Amino acid sequence: MAPKKKKKVDDGADEEIAKNFAKFKLEYTRQCQELGVDPLDAFAKISSADRIREMAVAGQPVGPVGAGALVTAVQCMEPILNVKKFTLYKCDVRDQGAFKLATLLFNQYGIEECELLENDIGWEGANSIGLSLKANMCLKSLSLDYNPLGDEGIAALADGLRWNCFLENLSVSYCGIGCYGAGALAQDVIANEYCKLTGLDLRGNELGPDGVAAIADSLKANLTLISLNLADTGMGNSSVSREAVREALQKHPTLTSLDLNLNAIGVEGGQMLLDVLPRNTNITKCGVFERLGELYVKIQEQVDENAKSKKKKKKGKKKKK
Repeated sequence: MAPKKKKKVDDGADEEIAKNFAKFKLEYTRQCQELGVDPLDAFAKISSADRIREMAVAGQPVGPVGAGALVTAVQCMEPILNVKKFTLYKCDVRDQGAFKLATLLFNQYGIEECELLENDIGWEGANSIGLSLKANMCLKSLSLDYNPLGDEGIAALADGLRWNCFLENLSVSYCGIGCYGAGALAQDVIANEYCKLTGLDLRGNELGPDGVAAIADSLKANLTLISLNLADTGMGNSSVSREAVREALQKHPTLTSLDLNLNAIGVEGGQMLLDVLPRNTNITKCGVFERLGELYVKIQEQVDENAKSKKKKKKGKKKKK
């Protein structure tokens, strides 16, 4: 077999990227000066154009004003140097900063992953992000963990997401979401056939038995979810949530991973899972409290058996081909 020909380097494209990169750095510094904030080294001293495709800053005092400077600098770049992954962790951007950052979720900026973690974003910021997502066709993953969204915030976000069929993964763990917010997310996103979420992380929110039941009930109309994290959500040993989860899991066609860890589901909840898991062998991961003792062991053995069965089926299909 003849060796593959190496692709020729497009010197013109490399030169254009370098110019565009320099333009970003210059614009960021200029915006900081105009707005009266100090430019962060994390942005001003980026040494490689490749790094800007995955822009990540943690623990820096960006603030709402600094967020505005960053947004303007990113907007001045040509499509040849798009940011694909954008992360701000613990940067105090708040609702005002989220309002500005939401403009980066317009399609022309091409961001595919956005993480705004622990930034004191409430319902106003969530509403701004939700409005941007109504017509977004680029973003695949959104993480807003550790922000005080509350029920109003997740409801505002869900209202935007119900028009979005491109987002695949949503993580809103430890966001102060309760039963009402769970209901809004269940109705507008999970049970909405237009939405195509494959991964949803709700751990650490006090949904309570009724909130967990609302999420579970919405799964009956869902055909896309693969991974669902309901750990530490206050499910409890309630017949309301337990029976809703039972009904949802028995026939769900795509779910492979369910996390119910740190929920006191009791012996009844553990037994419910043992009844369901052999019927739905798609589920190959199931997190539960180790305090269930022997039931915990049996549940893990069953999901391991499901995983083995799934591998055998795949091998069988390959042989038939």
